[in-house]
Amino acid sequence: MKKLKDEIRNALHNLYSPNEIQAIQRQFLTNWLVISDLDYYCDKDTNLSIKQREEFNEILRRLKNEEPIQYILGFTYFCGLRLWVNQNVLIPRPETEELVKLIKEDVVQYKMESKSLKILDIGTGSGAIIIALATSFPQAHFFAIDISESALSIAKRNAISHNVNIDFHKIDILENKFNEDISDNLAKLDIIVSNPPYICNSQMTQLDNNVINYEPHLALFVKDEDALIFYRNIAKYGQKMLKRGGKLFFEINQEYGFETKKLLEDMGYQNVCIIKDIYNNNRMIIAQNN
Repeated sequence: MKKLKDEIRNALHNLYSPNEIQAIQRQFLTNWLVISDLDYYCDKDTNLSIKQREEFNEILRRLKNEEPIQYILGFTYFCGLRLWVNQNVLIPRPETEELVKLIKEDVVQYKMESKSLKILDIGTGSGAIIIALATSFPQAHFFAIDISESALSIAKRNAISHNVNIDFHKIDILENKFNEDISDNLAKLDIIVSNPPYICNSQMTQLDNNVINYEPHLALFVKDEDALIFYRNIAKYGQKMLKRGGKLFFEINQEYGFETKKLLEDMGYQNVCIIKDIYNNNRMIIAQNN
């Protein structure tokens, strides 16, 4: 085991920080070898077959090309759930787990009746957010939309894997074109949650190569001229479809936190609050429909 760890570290030492390499080592070896964390940390003896050695070398080659380990393995973990991912969907981040936690706490705090609770996830991607919520409130009603048919295919697969019932639709939120049946189902929503594209094109150089070269740009980037386009359109939709007192939950670009807050306040939303993430960055916003 130690020899394999050394090979991975030596191959990646110019690409990632020591902490990132340790995370990649553990994800790679525990999942590929199907061993426990205990065996991993105890450096359990491992003798690779010829076929395994070939597989190991191929994965290492892909890692050296800065392909994310999650895409190589084909899955990742989010809120304790194993989710399928590929290059058609973003890899869920720990910060987004905080958004899920925030919604769960809000539902519990305000004692929302789970049988009538209606939640919509806009830009669902892998379905990470809505599936995590559906496993916590199985009696509620869940809806999710995305512009990408490929992303929806992954989200549906993940929903089936976790035995949750979610109503998925292919819709471009920028066009706001909902047919009558869908609009009726999505009336009087309690919660709209979204982690929309929010990285400006000019910020692309700040991202790592493994993000720029592999993760879907459709789900990441917006034009600098209108950085808040998704928030504005989702908020417009929320004005019509959220019940009175219903809430928006957004993940945001930390550099546009106060601009996003002002946008929502100018649109008539109340109790607009910016929430910091585990890294003390402005990362989430809650707003209440008037």
